[in-house]
Amino acid sequence: MSAKKIINYLGIFTVFSESLSFSNNTFFEIRCAYFILLFLVLLLLPYLCKIYFSKWFIFVFIVLIALSLQNVYLGNNRFSLLTKQILGISFFSLFFYLLVKFNNEDVFGLFKIYLRIAFFIGLIGLIQEIAFFLSLEWLYNYSHILPKWRLPLRDVQNFFRVNSIMP
Repeated sequence: MSAKKIINYLGIFTVFSESLSFSNNTFFEIRCAYFILLFLVLLLLPYLCKIYFSKWFIFVFIVLIALSLQNVYLGNNRFSLLTKQILGISFFSLFFYLLVKFNNEDVFGLFKIYLRIAFFIGLIGLIQEIAFFLSLEWLYNYSHILPKWRLPLRDVQNFFRVNSIMP
């Protein structure tokens, strides 16, 4: 597998890795995705000299931050939560912007990778549903291996509410 494929698959996988996170306090969560993305950004460093940042990308981001600061001023949000959101959104949006540029703006190719990963996660959900009906808890309850994952509630028809590896 080429380095480009590894970067693409790991980068897209971070979208689905929400349940791989740990939280010791309310300000900061340690997410597996942060470490994956940091590793991938290091792999992308040789390509960064060829990538330019769009003025529109930066402008839209500055406008969003300004509007968020206005909400803090109006009392609708706390500055600590705003800082947490800005750091997380900045990190992820910067990475995905770089990923799209790294792939010469081939969003279709990245979307195909997204669909492959989503299909695999859908299969995990199907296994969970079948395991629930067969009362095989070890096949549908992943809370012992995924820290933020919780056992979903049943719906009205007594079906297992599948959430695969997403929390």
